Amino acid sequence: LLEMVVPAVPLLEWNTTATVVSSGVSLTSNVVSGGPEGWTVSPSREPSFSWPLLVLIIWASGTMCVMAGLVTGLVRLGRLTARCVPLPEGSWRSIADDLTRASGLRRRVDLLQSAESSPLMTCGVLRPKIILPAGAELWSEDRQRIVLTHELEHVRRGDGAMQLAAELLRAMYWFNPF
Repeated sequence: LLEMVVPAVPLLEWNTTATVVSSGVSLTSNVVSGGPEGWTVSPSREPSFSWPLLVLIIWASGTMCVMAGLVTGLVRLGRLTARCVPLPEGSWRSIADDLTRASGLRRRVDLLQSAESSPLMTCGVLRPKIILPAGAELWSEDRQRIVLTHELEHVRRGDGAMQLAAELLRAMYWFNPF
């Protein structure tokens, strides 16, 4: 479309090679231009930067930013679990043990009570933990059973490992809009 509107401008032939001889010295270059004083030879140069390198730097920067967010979240989760109180016995523990046996889950799940109003959550890949919010000891036994059934299902399905894998993939493919 521009060729029909914009006037033609003569350009240099970039792919031709010319040899210029002056004072017995022969120079060969890919860029030869004619000026008012005669012919001028400019040596061909590589671009000052590499596009693939620039793309790699941008991708690595984005990946590092997403990974920094993931590491920050894991550190915050570690600090939260460190402030929690373990529940080795009591109604929560007995219900959790009953549900663990009934579901066929072979690993023990640690129950932690937060002193803060943290959300109810399951975390941990190798050593799963269920973090109960402050005030959860006042819940009815039916509510405790429902909550623990739900959270133990997350452990049984391995949702912690899947979520971690998804976050690592998100870090690698941060640029993909889909």
